[in-house]
Amino acid sequence: MIAYLRGKVVFREGLKLVVEASGVGFEVEVLPELAEAKEVELFVYHHRTERGEALYGFKTPSQRALFAQLLKVPGLGPSGAMRVLAAFGEEELRRVIEAGDPLPLTAVKGIGKKTAEKVVFYLRGKLPEPVPAPSE
Repeated sequence: MIAYLRGKVVFREGLKLVVEASGVGFEVEVLPELAEAKEVELFVYHHRTERGEALYGFKTPSQRALFAQLLKVPGLGPSGAMRVLAAFGEEELRRVIEAGDPLPLTAVKGIGKKTAEKVVFYLRGKLPEPVPAPSE
């Protein structure tokens, strides 16, 4: 399983980057804050389904853990989870969920009232503590 990548961005298309690490190019979807970087250090979520595999890259292990929790919400796939995380950022999203109010989540494209309610229902009180990024 791929959990971490560090390397040079050799190609980008929107939020998808090809990161060259040790001579191998990995296609990784990232949050907008990382989309313009020339070099990246990513904590990677390796998503596998019967349809295929995809890599999602995050700036911190804590963002990756929050993304993994969002994927546990029925009806919310990786694209929706990325949009939610990008729209709020990690700290604000935690506050919204813990406040128990699904309304702010409905402002995210593709997230309706029922999905927003599910996010709050399934994750409120169950979010992992933020994980500090490793120091160099």
